[in-house]
Amino acid sequence: MPIRKLTIHASIVGVMLTSSTLASAGSAPWNGSYAADGACFCVGDLGREIDSRITPTPIGGQSVAQVCERVGAGPKLQMLNGKFNFTVYPDAQCGHGPALDANADITCLGHLGVAGEDCSGKGPKWDLTSAFAEQPKWQAKQIDATDTEVQEVVVTGGSRYIKPPVSKSTTSVEEIVSMRESAIEIEQDKIITAQSVKRSSSRPQAIAKAEPQTKEQIRARQLEQLAAARERAAQKEATQMAIKTAKLEHATKLEEASRLEQAAKLEEAARLEQAARLEEAARLEQAAKLEQAAIDKESAQSVAQSTNAKTPTVQENVSVPALKVPTAIAGSSTHDFDYVEGAPVNYDYGGAGVSIAASKSSHNRVQYVLNAAAADGYGEVAVGVGLFVKPVLLDRVTFMLSAGVEHGQFNFQRDNIAADLSDTGAFLRLGSRLVVTPKFKLQAGVGYSSFFEGDAIGFGAAFYHLTSQLDLTAKAEAGDNDMLGFGFRFHY
Repeated sequence: MPIRKLTIHASIVGVMLTSSTLASAGSAPWNGSYAADGACFCVGDLGREIDSRITPTPIGGQSVAQVCERVGAGPKLQMLNGKFNFTVYPDAQCGHGPALDANADITCLGHLGVAGEDCSGKGPKWDLTSAFAEQPKWQAKQIDATDTEVQEVVVTGGSRYIKPPVSKSTTSVEEIVSMRESAIEIEQDKIITAQSVKRSSSRPQAIAKAEPQTKEQIRARQLEQLAAARERAAQKEATQMAIKTAKLEHATKLEEASRLEQAAKLEEAARLEQAARLEEAARLEQAAKLEQAAIDKESAQSVAQSTNAKTPTVQENVSVPALKVPTAIAGSSTHDFDYVEGAPVNYDYGGAGVSIAASKSSHNRVQYVLNAAAADGYGEVAVGVGLFVKPVLLDRVTFMLSAGVEHGQFNFQRDNIAADLSDTGAFLRLGSRLVVTPKFKLQAGVGYSSFFEGDAIGFGAAFYHLTSQLDLTAKAEAGDNDMLGFGFRFHY
């Protein structure tokens, strides 16, 4: 029967392939497969069970042994310094099976070391396209000229079977299916492609062995594979370079967009801040106007009350307006007597130095003062209390009276005159302050100090308002030890 004839043919092929594999396995350094030049090659003895397994190929199902023979031995696996020259795998297809251990670590399927060191993951598969580009000699059939019957493949019950010729058998397909022990079942994912296979009438099929290659042919193939590998590496490198360049350009564009966005945010923040400043300035200006209007109103009411309290003569009405502050000019207030002051000064005897002063008002009438000065050859400190009064009808003018204790010390040499003296005494001062304009005031007065055998002095000062709290000052004293200084006064 045809089934028995096919079975005998498969047995003969299996015996021949097994003998061939055993003959070549003795000299192989490894049993399994190895990866070289981007392809997978069989090596050594895979075992009869693996060799006889059927695997899909471009020309249909083939045994592992047939596939290994068509793929070829490759560039040759060798041991170099205790390691393989290519990565080896325990299965027939570089980690892709068949018969791959299900519990194997997929990240360590292949290795270079004999003991399993230098492991790696799956390698390439068999290059079946190149291996089966031409029909092998061993697949050639010796066809009887008188035998033209063709075996057919039919599908029954989800599986495919070889249908016996009508002329040689009367057994139906269903009867063959029921006799599974005598049928040839072909797995659905490993079947031979639908092609007709002519039967041989009397002789077994001829198996043609692969012709051995010369060293020159092997070398030429190795050089060809090396050139292909280099070309693949160059293409991979060019692709990676293109990807890297594209990523760099993308990152540059993102960075530029981020910079422009940040600049726009800063510009918007500056614009909002400028608008807020302008709004605050307008608000402060409006508040100042309201405050000035309230002061003017209060001053007008005070003048009206004073006018009602007295019945002035015609002469008084003529002389008073000369010292009356205009509506736009404010007189002195307690704010003028709450300050700290600093100024560079120069003494006639004592040289250049620095003067500082501080004042604090109380009860709208009293002033506490502290003055100190230090120069090259002279120093003084004074503590006192004062009284200031602003007449109702003369609100341009403020009168001031102060008294206290001061201490001075001379330590200098000038024009063959040397002095090292110190003394403590009392002082008394009387002065007045005049509001010339809303920003400019003058102050003048006389005084007497009892230290250093007594000294009558005259003093004067000028104040220019830079802001509502800061004044530019100039002051001078004339007496036994003249003084001149310029500085700043801060009102708190």
